[in-house]
Amino acid sequence: LIIIICFLVISCNKATEVTEQPNMYENNIKEDYELFENANQELQEKNYEEAISELDKIQIYFPNSKYSAKARLLISFINFINGEYEKTKASTENFIKYYPGNEDIIYAYYLNAMTDYVLIKKPEYDQKHTKETKKKLIFINNAFPNNRYEQDIILKLNIVNNSLAEQLLTVGKYYEDNNDYAIALNYYLEIFKDYQETLVIEEVLYLIIKISKTHQ
Repeated sequence: LIIIICFLVISCNKATEVTEQPNMYENNIKEDYELFENANQELQEKNYEEAISELDKIQIYFPNSKYSAKARLLISFINFINGEYEKTKASTENFIKYYPGNEDIIYAYYLNAMTDYVLIKKPEYDQKHTKETKKKLIFINNAFPNNRYEQDIILKLNIVNNSLAEQLLTVGKYYEDNNDYAIALNYYLEIFKDYQETLVIEEVLYLIIKISKTHQ
């Protein structure tokens, strides 16, 4: 009997401890738009954790509010500026999946593309992110003609294409230096075919003519 009483006392104490733990979101008296405004204010002051906390409250208390979707997207943006690119990519993909008709869907696509754009490496390194960025940016401009990011996307596509052309040029020069002229020429011709608007095109034309004349 004494053992049972002790067990009950301990259980009651544990239950009391659980119920007495404060809930960071309890007693919320703010409306969804107020929480969103607070989050934006915290964001402007670079208080990122506080901003995310306010945005989380929107999703908990007002899951069907229009601000709930905006909150998700704003959290993605905060993750992006914090350098959390994988989190950004995952959250934007979820946004695209669950809010396909949302008015801010294009920004979700754009932010997702930027997670690859910021990871573009120099031409001598792997261009996986460059190729992925190009695919995503072209999709946005094709799917959303005359969108508000169109000019920025065109500018970034120029940068992306230059990077891809420079890599092909780097590889081509490697084969040329090793006297594999036929392989080098294939890389130069690929640049001539697909990247005529890039900064390396004049050098590529010179190299094509040089190989053609010297190694006919």
